[in-house]
Amino acid sequence: MARSKKPEIDWYQFASFVAALYDEVDKLSKKTPGAPMSDFATERVNRAIRDAKKLLTDDAYLADVHEFVPAGNNPEVRDALLVMREVREAAYRSLGDDDYELKNVLRVR
Repeated sequence: MARSKKPEIDWYQFASFVAALYDEVDKLSKKTPGAPMSDFATERVNRAIRDAKKLLTDDAYLADVHEFVPAGNNPEVRDALLVMREVREAAYRSLGDDDYELKNVLRVR
């Protein structure tokens, strides 16, 4: 899996952002999985998708993930959780064997 050679985004910050956002959406999904995401939360999920696509240019599965369209109803929490899991896993797959610190950020919460 190729990571971009000159990332505009810091990998540690990206990993931390994705892990924290995943955790928060996961908590929401346990309480109200069918509830719509707030506008703010939807924008944060879209930011994670945009940043992931900039950093992870060769991930075939991430290529299938699209931002949520901010027109009408926001996505349900369970859908946002699914997308965040895909983003997190794509980031994890892209890491090399020596990227222990980033792997820990993405996995341990």
